Amino acid sequence: MGDRWFGPITRPRLTGAEIPFRGEYGMSLYVTGNAGDGGSAHNGHANLVSGTYSLYQGDKLLGQRRSEDAPTLDVWDLEPQKLPYQLIADTKSGAEFGPYSTTTHTEWNFTSGAAEGAQAVPLVQLDYGTDVDAAGRATRKSNFSITPEVLGSSAAQDALSSLRLEISYDDGATWHRQDMKETKGTWQTSLSAPHRADYVSIRVTAKQRNGGGVTQTVTRAFGLK
Repeated sequence: MGDRWFGPITRPRLTGAEIPFRGEYGMSLYVTGNAGDGGSAHNGHANLVSGTYSLYQGDKLLGQRRSEDAPTLDVWDLEPQKLPYQLIADTKSGAEFGPYSTTTHTEWNFTSGAAEGAQAVPLVQLDYGTDVDAAGRATRKSNFSITPEVLGSSAAQDALSSLRLEISYDDGATWHRQDMKETKGTWQTSLSAPHRADYVSIRVTAKQRNGGGVTQTVTRAFGLK
């Protein structure tokens, strides 16, 4: 896949400066990445992609921001003890943006408590490898890879513990577990799309040793020849 902006697989991808930072009383998040492209080279904000970023503590909504508005989400008066949180990013793209990543849903789960100064919250980001042509289409038998990266910490307890990939060829109506093999931090598999399929949708679940993790679903992640 060539190095180009907003090429498949387009999805929310936070950078090291955008993950949550926890202080003594609150949490701050800079949320520009509604349209990161295929790998980790580019991360941007596309006006043709709409959606929301929402922060929850349990079932309680603490804050929400439309992705097309100001790219900041600050939440105050948090409980000091360590509690489970969830950051959810939902995006939807119009036809002007292209035929891919029509909807995405990303859930980051983590635990956080009061911290002195500003302490980064380690979150897993997912980078994808697909061999697609200029129109964003792969062959029906093609290789696919996922390289997860934990931003905000290099501690062993925050590292990845497992990764699961599910594939859909009917826009998410049905999902199929895909076997993967890990080599040097990259998980790889081979896809074999049915003749009737026009698009590949993905759902990836990556878990951390600390109990956190991410689930990312991309509808029509890329096309098929």
